[in-house]
Amino acid sequence: MFDEVTKREGGKRAAKRGVWILGSSAAQTALVVGLVAASTALAKKAADEKLVEVKFLKQAAPTPPAPPPPPPAPKRKVVQQKPKTEQKPRPAMMQPKEMPQELKLPDPNEPPEEESSDEGVEGGVVGGVVGGMTGGSAAPPPPPPRGPVEFNATMTPPALLAGPPLEYTQQALEREIEGTMMVKCIVRVDGTVHDCRVLKSVPYMDRAVVSVLERRRYKPATQGGQALDVEYTFTIKLKLPQ
Repeated sequence: MFDEVTKREGGKRAAKRGVWILGSSAAQTALVVGLVAASTALAKKAADEKLVEVKFLKQAAPTPPAPPPPPPAPKRKVVQQKPKTEQKPRPAMMQPKEMPQELKLPDPNEPPEEESSDEGVEGGVVGGVVGGMTGGSAAPPPPPPRGPVEFNATMTPPALLAGPPLEYTQQALEREIEGTMMVKCIVRVDGTVHDCRVLKSVPYMDRAVVSVLERRRYKPATQGGQALDVEYTFTIKLKLPQ
């Protein structure tokens, strides 16, 4: 009996499920048909409506800014005219009452008149010589020249008074260098030596020789017993120590 009851119940459920499936399928089909019909109607309506024409307008160019106002005109200077002065009439020319005497030309046959002068020369001597000196005194010596002068044979050369001896540099000793240097310096009247410049060089000895010369003191050069600032050229012979 239980099996029969179960079979009846299962048959009823299967029948209900079949009815429900058919109903839902019909409903879905009706819904799809309705959607298709609605979309078709909307498309036909949109096709029947007139298209609206759209026109694109060009954007107007921006107006340029107004030009700046012109500068004010320069003020003109008012020139005051000077009042015209009336010219005074010139006085009329008067004829002289007395006529001037006629100038006489000198006669070439007449001898020229001799000019005599009683004025003498101040400090002059009768029978003296032009350019002579009174009292027989000798002329004063000429002033000494300004600035250093070039040493020449008419002068006595500077003489060494004191100063450090000349020594070889280590570099010159290592290379056994010998030779003759010529250095031109200014020797002042006080015996100092300045502004030395090398005329003839010996390798590795130029600075040492100039330094020694500028530290020495000399008796100044003289000319006629007078001391002078001179440009003197020192000749230095360099020999290796024995």
